[in-house]
Amino acid sequence: MQKASVQTGYQVSLRLSALVYLLTTIIGHIRPIFIVKYAINNQSKTIIKRDG
Repeated sequence: MQKASVQTGYQVSLRLSALVYLLTTIIGHIRPIFIVKYAINNQSKTIIKRDG
């Protein structure tokens, strides 16, 4: 019984680490996109201000 519980605990920890890794990679890929969008929005706002 104990051996099985240890095995399941190991599998759970593996899944958790995989989830964390996926989340960090997704956030790492999404964050630059948000930064780029934010920069583009700021640039367009400043350009509009210059024209106005």
